[in-house]
Amino acid sequence: MNKVCTLVVVLAVTVGSALSQGVFSANLNGVSEIPPNSSQSVGAGSLTLAGNALSFSVTALLLGGSIPVDAGVFGPATPAQIGPMIFDLGVPTLTPVGGNLFAAYSGVANLTPAQVSQVLADLTYAEVVTQEYPAGEIRGQITLVPEPSSVMLLGVGSVMFFLQRRKKA
Repeated sequence: MNKVCTLVVVLAVTVGSALSQGVFSANLNGVSEIPPNSSQSVGAGSLTLAGNALSFSVTALLLGGSIPVDAGVFGPATPAQIGPMIFDLGVPTLTPVGGNLFAAYSGVANLTPAQVSQVLADLTYAEVVTQEYPAGEIRGQITLVPEPSSVMLLGVGSVMFFLQRRKKA
């Protein structure tokens, strides 16, 4: 029984720490905008939450030479809602690619506890606004990327718990 209790404590600590940190992603496109638009531009975001610090790297391939005028993380909002800006992504590094433009944003933002909760609940999104689309050209919901090791650890712990109970019955 002591082994089972120890395993449950280890699992609780692991799951608890996974909730305060994690890796998130966002796939940005015009269809995800509210309302959806016909932009063929695309983007991707990779974000890491550690405590209240959210590190981000967001890139966008803006077709037809669209010029970015603003970009940020917004929330709280579901994919069907619009939310206020939580933080600006800053000034992008711009690289011309043929007749298109590649925009790269990166940095770290310190979040409030409420904003951390919003990120963990998938209630935030990244958006790039351009001159051609002043309401937003591309947008993507920020979602948690499941960490295989935590999921596997939880599964192994559950199996061990049930085997231990079965053995004593």
